[in-house]
Amino acid sequence: MLNHALNADQYHLYDSRDGLSFNHGASFSSNEYTLTGLSPDSVVYIKLASENADGLSADTEVLAALPKITAEPKMLMVYGFDRTSAGNTFNYIRQHASAAAENGAAFESASNEAVLNGLFYLTDYTAAAYILGDESTVDETFSSSEQSLVSAFLKGGGRLFVSGAEIAWDLDYRGSSSDKAFFHDYFKAAYSADAPGGVSGTHYSAMGTQGGIFESIDPINFDNGTHGTLNIKWADALTPLGGSKEIITYKNVTSHSIGGISFEGTFKGSSKPGKLVYMGFPFETIYPAETRNIMMDKILDFLYSDASSLDKNELEIPEAFSLSQNYPNPFNPKTVISYQLPVVSNVELSIYNILGQEIETLVSKKQPAGSYKVEWDAAGLASGVYSYRIKTDNGFIHYRKMLLQK
Repeated sequence: MLNHALNADQYHLYDSRDGLSFNHGASFSSNEYTLTGLSPDSVVYIKLASENADGLSADTEVLAALPKITAEPKMLMVYGFDRTSAGNTFNYIRQHASAAAENGAAFESASNEAVLNGLFYLTDYTAAAYILGDESTVDETFSSSEQSLVSAFLKGGGRLFVSGAEIAWDLDYRGSSSDKAFFHDYFKAAYSADAPGGVSGTHYSAMGTQGGIFESIDPINFDNGTHGTLNIKWADALTPLGGSKEIITYKNVTSHSIGGISFEGTFKGSSKPGKLVYMGFPFETIYPAETRNIMMDKILDFLYSDASSLDKNELEIPEAFSLSQNYPNPFNPKTVISYQLPVVSNVELSIYNILGQEIETLVSKKQPAGSYKVEWDAAGLASGVYSYRIKTDNGFIHYRKMLLQK
């Protein structure tokens, strides 16, 4: 399902199988469109344009997805590279998507604006990958609103892969005190220098650090502007913080030599462990493709290594819609409501009093197929019988009763 600009008379969708050559797949007047007939395990790339009496808009950035039949941990790729810097072709999701597909990983994608506007929720995914190129201070790598979403995701046990050449510069060197705190607490690093060895436009090669997730990979070359992406003159040099581990070392430098870190453990404000892989230069600028594929394999292995410890009910696709009895029941004052979706659905889950009056909406959003649990806190309400109802846009409606006993 896609959302696009306001004040348009119609929209044009273009689709592709390689992210470079696009077909004019559809024109539509609604601000939503469902793309059907996709081949499982084959990447589809899309971009949009809108049109009104003033003419046709520029195309959006390219987004991508890998549909899969089998249920498994899924990644959301977030395209946040908005900066109109030299070399930005707004299609660098290609390198991430092809590497993930090469390793058989299911994923969807969205613009960072779509995540900010609540059209996608990081917490609906096992992992997230942020694509930031050389996004920097002017366009903001992570705004305060994005920081809130990312920190909540990590505190909830999320797994994050983030890469970009100016993130440390923007947040830690030029950032506010809150930017610095976010960077230190959730990206587990500090800014060391604006380029490897403190010299710009000179060093374009790195290697996996011994004992890190990339230890067998040497060299890790990134683009100087002659390999089809960006000239990364200012790759960030980092200092590990808060228990993070060095995983990338810039070559041929004696200082400011750390180019990436990994972390597994609890983030500030949480007791639930999450994971992080953070690189100080853009993943999409690594060449050749074989190196990207190997590195993505290592990233996915690290992020998903304990996927078997996740609640299996969250990873299996249910066969039918259902709404389970809350537990515990009777309860005081908290209880958990579970429901199952066999297909993507717009879901409303609401609480009603004994008179049938709605008193609270617990869920009102689009959700992927899967099993869900929602905690309801009835503190402040009187003892008695309450009911809860689920309603989806697929026509499923079901009620159950529960007893609050204080």
